[in-house]
Amino acid sequence: MSDWKKEQPIPVTETEPQETAVTEEIIDSPPLATRHDEEPAAENNAPASRAGKRRSVAFLGFVTIAFALFGVVSMFIFIAQSVQARRAEQLDEVAHVLSSLTACSPTAFEDVNETEQDAILLSALYHVTVQEQIRQERENDMECSYELDDLGRMLVPVAEVEEAYAFLFGPDATPYHHTIGEEGLSYTYSYDKENKVYHLPQDAGESFFDIVYDDMSVWFGTVTVKVGYVSGWREFDERGNRIEPTIEDAGIVQEYTLQEYEDSYYIVSMRDVV
Repeated sequence: MSDWKKEQPIPVTETEPQETAVTEEIIDSPPLATRHDEEPAAENNAPASRAGKRRSVAFLGFVTIAFALFGVVSMFIFIAQSVQARRAEQLDEVAHVLSSLTACSPTAFEDVNETEQDAILLSALYHVTVQEQIRQERENDMECSYELDDLGRMLVPVAEVEEAYAFLFGPDATPYHHTIGEEGLSYTYSYDKENKVYHLPQDAGESFFDIVYDDMSVWFGTVTVKVGYVSGWREFDERGNRIEPTIEDAGIVQEYTLQEYEDSYYIVSMRDVV
C-alpha cells in the first residue's frame, strides 16, 4: 500500500451536523420541569376567577332586589299619601256642606221631605246669607248685592233659596217654605209668598258650638261622618295656643249621611249618637 493512501483523511459524514442541530434544539426548548410548573399555576387561578364572578353576580342581584324593594315601598307610600290627601279633600267638602245645617242645630231626620223642622229651611237661608258675606269679603265690597227692606233685611228671590236648598239636600228635595220667627222684627226670616221673596237678616251670626268631625267613611259614593258639638271650649297650652277640641270633648254627637252628587255631596239623613 502506498503512502498516499495512508495519509488520505477520513471523509466527514453528514450525520454530525444533524446531531448538533438536535442538541441545539433540545437546549433551546424550555425544561420540562418549567412547563409542568406553569400549568398548575393557571389551574390555580381559575377558581379565584370564578369566585370573583360569583361575587359580582351576587352583588348585582342584591342591588336589583334593593331597588325593587325601594320601588315597592315608595309606591305604597305614594298610595298612602294620595289616599290621605283625597280623604282630606272629601272631609273639607263634606264639612262645607254640613256647616250651614250644623249651625242651625237640627233634630234627627231620615228624609228632608218628611220633616218640617225650622232648622232644615233655616240652613238654606243661612247658606245664602253666608255666601253673600263671603262675596263681600273676597271683593272687598261691603255694599250688599241684594235690595233691602225697611228693616235692613235682604230681599232674596225664592228661586235662590231653592237653589241653596237643592245644594244642601239634593235635587229631589222640596223645601217647606214658611216664616221663621216673629213677623215685623229685623232678625225674622220672613217668607213673602205673593212676591216670591224672602226677607233675610244680613248677619248670618255664628254657631254657639265648636264643630268637630270624626270617623268619616266612604262607601260607593255614600259618606257617613260623626259630628261633635263642643260648647264653651276654652283650652290653651302653656304657650297660649288654643287647643282644638276632639270628638271626646263633645256634649252632642250626631252622625250624618251624605250622598255624592256631581262634584260635591248632599245631605240625606242624620241620627243622634250621644
